[in-house]
Amino acid sequence: MEQLSPAEPTASIATVATKKLLYRIRFRTEDKALEVYCNRVEQSDLFGFIEVSGFVWSGKSDIILDPTEQEVRSEFSGVKIARIPMHAIIRIDQVEKSGKAKVLPLSQKSTDEATSDLLRGPNIPIIDPTRPKPRDRKR
Repeated sequence: MEQLSPAEPTASIATVATKKLLYRIRFRTEDKALEVYCNRVEQSDLFGFIEVSGFVWSGKSDIILDPTEQEVRSEFSGVKIARIPMHAIIRIDQVEKSGKAKVLPLSQKSTDEATSDLLRGPNIPIIDPTRPKPRDRKR
């Protein structure tokens, strides 16, 4: 059985510390879901937000073949730190290599249901306390 010298465990810890962390974040925005890669994800000082920074894009060149990746890049061009509401986050994964930024369609189920324009929830009748009650109702 081979014994490890005391210097070996610290060397492995140092290599882990120098290795850059990479995260894949999926979140909802308006009527779509976005997937981006970044180096840093933290809780924001603003309550209810996650800070995302250090965006990593898949291609090294300026020629982009995927139009959805171009859409995501243009949306985040010039952004140093993005603050995303916690309720919009779908998933955060720590990954080893980056991929392409994507625009993902949301499920059709949510758009097929009857929703009110104001609340984006089920249609609920609004009760106006100043309006008189109907008289034809028997109790």
